Amino acid sequence: MKLAKINMNSPAEVKGEFSDVVFFQGCTRNCVYCFNPELKEMGTYEQNKPFKEIAQALYNSFSGVVVLSGGEPLDQPRDEILNLIKLLIYTGKKVVLETSKFDSKIFKEVTHVLYTIKSWDIDKSALISISDMKNVTPVVITDHKDFNWNGYMDALECLDIIYHRPYDGLLISRKWTQLYKLAKKYKTQLKRFTQVCL
Repeated sequence: MKLAKINMNSPAEVKGEFSDVVFFQGCTRNCVYCFNPELKEMGTYEQNKPFKEIAQALYNSFSGVVVLSGGEPLDQPRDEILNLIKLLIYTGKKVVLETSKFDSKIFKEVTHVLYTIKSWDIDKSALISISDMKNVTPVVITDHKDFNWNGYMDALECLDIIYHRPYDGLLISRKWTQLYKLAKKYKTQLKRFTQVCL
């Protein structure tokens, strides 16, 4: 697996809990609102680590939660990421997956999924699927100066609630006023996303 780094015992990722955050290197997507663009390309951070070695590094931490982030965790070899998740859960950890890709089998294995929508090529079938999954939170990253909601209108029809995280912490703007009108039309709630609640 292509590992960038592990931040141990972080209070920032999960509300009310310390968590160990595993950042993977590499991503094949080209999201407009990428959290960690420095981790997209293979580069200086990259270390090749088998899943057992990553799990071992996390085993002795007092944190009860592991967050898999990136880069894109689901760009790692599928068997490796699945085995890592199963091993972490077996050792008593809660596992939170931050991803922009859909994999129903992996989503069912983890404690919680932050399904982050950061680009305009929206997978409507994935959104329909996650609307039935109680452990998946759809998060939309928005409110950038170049943002255009036209590509997201189908998303509003698929979900009862969309959590939004304004890009760079900007306050609700004119674009958000338009979005709230759209949400009302499709009977969708918009809630401001702060931190994961397990």
